[in-house]
Amino acid sequence: MPKTLQEQLDHVEREIEQYIEFDKAEKTRFNRESHLWTAQDRIEWQETQSDNAQTLRELFEIRDALRGQLGQQSRSRSLRQAETEQEKALTESTKTPDARPCSRQPR
Repeated sequence: MPKTLQEQLDHVEREIEQYIEFDKAEKTRFNRESHLWTAQDRIEWQETQSDNAQTLRELFEIRDALRGQLGQQSRSRSLRQAETEQEKALTESTKTPDARPCSRQPR
């Protein structure tokens, strides 16, 4: 099983592509051959199509969840990076050895 979220997402997306390609091939086969099938053949084909559609729905849900997790991680990293940069900028702005005292007196 893939370790990182990105690897998991890539794996799920490959599975989705495979199921979609299989679905296209099956529909082409149905259009080409179904007039020769028995009623039982058609029922089995419909059951397979239904199972594949359910699997695709589940894979889409998994993909969406992984994308959400990746987005959260990336937002967390961006937030941490921004906070670090702000702290660094604040630190840099407070330690200015060349700063001259203001010559104006407060009123």
